[in-house]
Amino acid sequence: MTIPRYPRRPRYSFSRRNCGVFPQLRHVTVGTLWCRDTCIPWIRLRGHWLRHAGFTPQSLVSVVVMPGRIELTLAAPAHQ
Repeated sequence: MTIPRYPRRPRYSFSRRNCGVFPQLRHVTVGTLWCRDTCIPWIRLRGHWLRHAGFTPQSLVSVVVMPGRIELTLAAPAHQ
């Protein structure tokens, strides 16, 4: 028996009934990207909940930035 080089990620089961309830509170952490001695904040969003909200790959998204708030709106669905 060989020992895996990387530990396996735990399997998560996503309940469909939880994914379709809106609004649903989500928490993400603002990361740090360093570019030429400058600290740039960044946020990564991913998950099945984006698709359930209508954000499919290649969709066009409008971003409105206000102090303490970022609003993402689906501008155009992806071309199929």
